[in-house]
Amino acid sequence: MIAKKMGTMSLILFSLVLLTGSLGTAVSTQAADTIKIAFMDPLSGPVALVGQAVHQLARFCVGMTNKQGGLLGKQIEGFYVDTEFKPQVAVRKATELILDKKVDFIAIGSSSNVAEALMPVSAEYKKILINLGGLSNVIHSNKFFSRYAFRPIFNTWAQGAAFGVYYAGQPYNNFYLLNPDYAFGHDFAAAVIENLKKKKPSAQILADEYYQVGVKDWAPFLSKIKKSGAEVLVTCAFGTDALTLLKQAHQFGLRLSIGDYTMPVPSVLTGAGDTALGVVTVGGILNTDPNPNVQRMDRMVHEMNKNDPNMDTHWAYATTLDYINGWNFFMAAVEKAGSLDPEKIIKTWEGMEYTSLNGDKVIMRACDHQLLLPMSVAKVVAGKNKYLGDVPYLSAPVVKVSREDTAIPATPEYNQRCR
Repeated sequence: MIAKKMGTMSLILFSLVLLTGSLGTAVSTQAADTIKIAFMDPLSGPVALVGQAVHQLARFCVGMTNKQGGLLGKQIEGFYVDTEFKPQVAVRKATELILDKKVDFIAIGSSSNVAEALMPVSAEYKKILINLGGLSNVIHSNKFFSRYAFRPIFNTWAQGAAFGVYYAGQPYNNFYLLNPDYAFGHDFAAAVIENLKKKKPSAQILADEYYQVGVKDWAPFLSKIKKSGAEVLVTCAFGTDALTLLKQAHQFGLRLSIGDYTMPVPSVLTGAGDTALGVVTVGGILNTDPNPNVQRMDRMVHEMNKNDPNMDTHWAYATTLDYINGWNFFMAAVEKAGSLDPEKIIKTWEGMEYTSLNGDKVIMRACDHQLLLPMSVAKVVAGKNKYLGDVPYLSAPVVKVSREDTAIPATPEYNQRCR
């Protein structure tokens, strides 16, 4: 595995990678005979900070691979492209890169809407699309599936399923779900409910409620939760919504178990402070996992980013490590195929097993090209933050939910190839 071959990465090397070129232009690691990869993420628009952090991570992965000798003996040339968070822009720019720059692969690290738009592009031009951050369930379903696209990271179903399975094993019976009112929130809630009821038929779903992103006053929701007698609140609230929900729930005197997937994010932990204590979270690979490979990677990411104004890059929280792990799996699949021929890569990667950074055994399911992996569950605890002193931090994983339990059901209704 690539991660096992790494020594300590030189910060000087990575600085050179970062300084070579600017956003939206090609960053060439070698003048000729390179493997070209287009990284498509929003560098402007409403989620620009996310895209910028993702591209910084992409540069990290490219620099790491090139330092170890590249891919198939060739250096990787990265093209870091601004999709503007607009599917039509992503399609236009990807097509231009394929036709004019002859890119070998396309990669995305965020934005399910962009992933959906790029699926037909990958099929039309027979280019492998590495989906490292578009987490919507529908992307690899009948509606959008492309045999040239692979997702070597968890999906929304796996996140929700992990919460459902975890809470089914806890001494609670009354559950309240409150999620954002769009595809992500609905997919997440469906996975929580299905897996909770499967494992614990006695579980009572008191409410499956939705809200519009950008809530300022949570009091009407909190009042209903309190009156319901709920013992657990499960949500996929993120960013400012997660911060205000936790703070107002604390002020409201709401004392119950809260599950929220966004807790590993540095800005959420620091912003929520003690109101996050006890919150349950999930991730594929958490940076509090004691595995030496995980700890080494976490230190490398921290040293690289500790002075970055964007706090969310300061340590390798869950999605960061899963992106790196997915990149490594992609590298391993191409190396095993021994070729850039997409048909050979598809044949190799379908059904391929892999050992992740944290030692978990994962597999690329052949029918939908979805990574199947165990999900880690952790809690927010006090005084354990190795980077920010007394700011709350995550515990080491307290439970691992199996890859069988986190896998979206392989049915023809979901993807007709899954029979």
